[in-house]
Amino acid sequence: MINKNFFIEKYLEYLIAQKNLSKNTCESYKNDIQGFFKFIKVKKLKDIETKQIRDYINYLSKNFSP
Repeated sequence: MINKNFFIEKYLEYLIAQKNLSKNTCESYKNDIQGFFKFIKVKKLKDIETKQIRDYINYLSKNFSP
């Protein structure tokens, strides 16, 4: 079974190779993605639900807006 870290790394490789994003930007994306997974506490990608994504966006807007 391939875990979510595999897909995260492949996504970051794509951002660098295809989108020409800097390594620092990709590291920031990686931190954001990892923060999302810590927030939703889901082990498998297939278990993510739309409500969890909305809840995370609401959490970010309440706790990190200027």
